Amino acid sequence: MTGNIPKSRRGGAYLMVLTATMLMLILVAIALTVTAVSRRLTSFYAYNAGLYDLAVSGNEQVLFLLRQELDSRSDAAKLRALIQIVGEGTIIFFDDGFRLAESYGPAFRTAFINEAMQELNSIIGNIIPHTVQQETHTWRFLPWDLDLAVETEYSDMRSLYRARTIFRPSASDRFLVRTNIRKIVDDVAGFPTEVEASIIWSNTGYREIALDAYTIFILESIGVYFVGVPAPGSILFLDEFTLTMVESWRSDISQRRDPWAN
Repeated sequence: MTGNIPKSRRGGAYLMVLTATMLMLILVAIALTVTAVSRRLTSFYAYNAGLYDLAVSGNEQVLFLLRQELDSRSDAAKLRALIQIVGEGTIIFFDDGFRLAESYGPAFRTAFINEAMQELNSIIGNIIPHTVQQETHTWRFLPWDLDLAVETEYSDMRSLYRARTIFRPSASDRFLVRTNIRKIVDDVAGFPTEVEASIIWSNTGYREIALDAYTIFILESIGVYFVGVPAPGSILFLDEFTLTMVESWRSDISQRRDPWAN
């Protein structure tokens, strides 16, 4: 003997089946979304891991080249700057070596940086010969590649990076530098990372400079008075200024044309 199932129970069962089906579909959608996001994150990591640090190292490469070229010219630039700011009545003190009065510090800094920037601007073409016109400025640039290969017991891993470091003088006392780098995975290039920075002059203490007879003669002839008797080889202490990279930041290039498109 069978009886008819009430309509209310049939409707309740239908709603339960429908609800369970909807929940199942929602869970499937969530699982697919999580999987897709995870794959995108994994792909993003593969293309971008370590790019920031490599871009910073590209900027530091320019800093190294500038420092290296300036090192042999720094003393001469300092002496020219010294001659510019001293004159009749200037006193150079002796205290385990000759020293300029502190009141001349700001003027000496300005004169030295002007001299040093002229030195660097005259040799930048030899350091970095390539040029590129970007926006309203002419930048100089260094193209470089980095090919890394790691051999393990079971496989060989290889990473290829392609980069370009560009820079230019900005104001009278600094350079701007920017490195754009991207990773190549299976011959497919990822979106580049770009890091910018400023290279400025930092006061790092004092530099010992041996006076020669010609410099002593010039200083005395323009009225500089030495407290003590200077002789060739006497040590003169002058403020030391070193090129330093600061203000590194990652550029947002998502809205700009990909510089590697061409």
